[in-house]
Amino acid sequence: MPTKLGDLEEFYDPGLTVPIRGREYTLPLASAEVGLWCRRMAVLTGELHGASSEQEMRAAAERLADTAQLPGDVTVAQYLLGDVYDQMVADGVEDAYIEFCGMTAYFQTIAGTEAAIRFYQSGGRPEAAGPNRAARRAASRTGETSTAAATGTRSRANTSGTTSRPTSARPKKPRKSAG
Repeated sequence: MPTKLGDLEEFYDPGLTVPIRGREYTLPLASAEVGLWCRRMAVLTGELHGASSEQEMRAAAERLADTAQLPGDVTVAQYLLGDVYDQMVADGVEDAYIEFCGMTAYFQTIAGTEAAIRFYQSGGRPEAAGPNRAARRAASRTGETSTAAATGTRSRANTSGTTSRPTSARPKKPRKSAG
């Protein structure tokens, strides 16, 4: 007898929720068509980056150009966000924010929710290590360094009540007596 599994909606949220100026927008899960397009784009982009000869690059670029054609006259963000795109435009959300949300939806589709969250929290720069802008600002107000802010630790204070004199890299010359 086959085992009946639970409803998939128990495992998948309807999408990520992004707050922009007091409003919340839920980035939709990709349809089958959008998901297939995203995965093809990811594979072909990888082929283009991995091409070792000019001929391979040309062939990969042609396949990428053929696949990149979207149905109708829409942008990638429109394609990925669907009705949420229209809602953002109606609410006056700036293009850069909409495009960023579109890329977040792209990462969610090709790499999963955790990858999309990392992309979003890095400000679109996954290579950016350390705290986000808000954390960096808070650290600069309190005088912490970025490393300390990132780890949540502060450097230890001198508790002896005295300070050391700075030392020079040059060897010290003996003093002459006034004598």
